[in-house]
Amino acid sequence: MSIQLKQNDSDSDKSELDRFDQLMSDDVICISDSSDFSDDDAQPSICNDLPQPELPFPDGTVKLTRMSGENKSNDCVTLTDVVQPDKLRKALLTTFVLDMEWLKPHFRADTKLVIVQSYNPNVEPQGVLQSSDGLTTIVNPEFAGVKYPIMHSKIMLLFYDTYVRFVASSANLIEIDWTVMQNAVFIQDIRFDGSQIFE
Repeated sequence: MSIQLKQNDSDSDKSELDRFDQLMSDDVICISDSSDFSDDDAQPSICNDLPQPELPFPDGTVKLTRMSGENKSNDCVTLTDVVQPDKLRKALLTTFVLDMEWLKPHFRADTKLVIVQSYNPNVEPQGVLQSSDGLTTIVNPEFAGVKYPIMHSKIMLLFYDTYVRFVASSANLIEIDWTVMQNAVFIQDIRFDGSQIFE
């Protein structure tokens, strides 16, 4: 997978933000086919016939990362446990340290990923880096007027068919933080509101 930098300029900043919004908003909610509503309807109806399984973490919970060689338990999770790649449609991830070679196998090849990472603006360019297949976007954010630029948050928004999973952890997206050093992971699932249309 090759990743190329898309240079930012004053005219392209807005289009990059629009494209980022589009990446995260595409197909979040299932809109019914036009045959399901009349021309008199102001808005298309939401698909209400989607299965509504129980949310794994409806009330929020705190887990620990499961260290390599440790037995499975209800108190510990791996990155695969958190992501559930077989059900995941797309994801927004933020991290201080990133290891793409370790991270990518935790996702299906066709999953859309947007990753916001910390970087050294004196060495690496600010901007949006896009994979050749268009499925992975890496964002090096702007650090305007910051003496010691850093992006330290470790948050995930994981989008599934009927809900979004919010994850806040102390673990970077690197192997040692998920298999050697024990970190804390907060997980909560939030069901999409079927009475709303997201644009």
